[in-house]
Amino acid sequence: MVKSSMWEILIMKSQLSNLQK
Repeated sequence: MVKSSMWEILIMKSQLSNLQK
């Protein structure tokens, strides 16, 4: 489903933000 992809992108962005912190 497309929504699944959206969630995956959101999670990836969250992880990237944590790494940059």
